[in-house]
Amino acid sequence: MFFNPFPDLLSLGFFAPFLLRVMLGAWFILSSYRHFKHHEELGAALVSRFGALGRISVWPFIAVECAVGAALIAGFYTQIAALLSGAYALKLLYFRRLSPGLAQESAWFYILAVAISLSLLVTGAGAFAVDVPL
Repeated sequence: MFFNPFPDLLSLGFFAPFLLRVMLGAWFILSSYRHFKHHEELGAALVSRFGALGRISVWPFIAVECAVGAALIAGFYTQIAALLSGAYALKLLYFRRLSPGLAQESAWFYILAVAISLSLLVTGAGAFAVDVPL
């Protein structure tokens, strides 16, 4: 049997979801800003792949990305935002092969984002959230 070398830190476990939530939300906000800056190139890449539907889908894509990031940072409906962010990360993992400009991070990054999203789905928002703690 091994003892925990820092047992006092276990009382700070409520802050772990907070850190995960804020970092994942910050990535979503920064990613939406990057996609906003390059929306014309992104639209052209999606048009070549999906036709006219590609150009129309750029703005909802950016808006959902920004809204999920803001909800995660604020801790507002965290479990729903975590579910959406996990699905979104899986979508970007799929689109990474189709349109590299859309998803620039590595495949492992998106797998890690899915894992963080599932963790937030199970554990809740943590500290400093609008949601009521679980």
